[in-house]
Amino acid sequence: AEEVRLAAVCTLAMDKDEKEAMEAVRAALNSKLPELQMSAVAQSAAIGAARRKDWAMQDQASARLLSLYPNSLIAQNGRVGSLITSGKLQMALQTVEAAIMKYPDDLNLPSRKLYILNRLGRSTEFEALMADRIARGKANPGDFNNLAWWHVVQGKIDAQTLDYARRAIMGTGASSSAAHHSLATVLAESGRTAESLEFLLKAVGMRDEEAPNGADWYLLGRIAEQLGENPAAESYYRRVEPDRGELDQGEDGCPALAKRRLEVLKKGIK
Repeated sequence: AEEVRLAAVCTLAMDKDEKEAMEAVRAALNSKLPELQMSAVAQSAAIGAARRKDWAMQDQASARLLSLYPNSLIAQNGRVGSLITSGKLQMALQTVEAAIMKYPDDLNLPSRKLYILNRLGRSTEFEALMADRIARGKANPGDFNNLAWWHVVQGKIDAQTLDYARRAIMGTGASSSAAHHSLATVLAESGRTAESLEFLLKAVGMRDEEAPNGADWYLLGRIAEQLGENPAAESYYRRVEPDRGELDQGEDGCPALAKRRLEVLKKGIK
């Protein structure tokens, strides 16, 4: 009976509205259970935590899963993703490099490494790895999305940047909200505001939550600036706040970029 109850709680906890079930799973995660039961608890905790944006719980659950299944590629990827979301980028880099040594033929892990290097601001390593992947025909849509955003941060907006951003929404990137958002940003930086708005709406429509986030407000600010609506742009930039989104942390994040644009507007420089 207890085993059935635990299975039911694990199922319910994956629904973000089931608070009591999630608390029960949280308690079970810190208890001593047989491997199969702990595996179910940890998986439920990881999924439920992601849906609630409870990154501390997700971090704990992914660590438990990896300890249970150290040779599982799924567990390795889950752990790396959790560390990235939690902002533990140096630990994420160490984890992904160890995983690459163990699974040298995996196509996803090098992309994760590229993303982490980008977030850490290690541009020399990022560019070298990206150039190698492109030369060997290994670059995927996620890689091109990271490259396009890196160009945005560096202010390198040209035909090549737009090509990278468009390649990011091909194949598996066709359903990526982040990739469509990057393309919208590149288009805005290029002065193509109507197209930028079109892709922004597509990006928002692909997310579970349609409420504007920091990256949305930043992009709207860039569009407003391109249209000469500086007061509106300033109001949008002031609404950019970190929300643990992919584009919201570090010097390359939208809050940092919005701060730079506010300083430019204050000085009256285009």
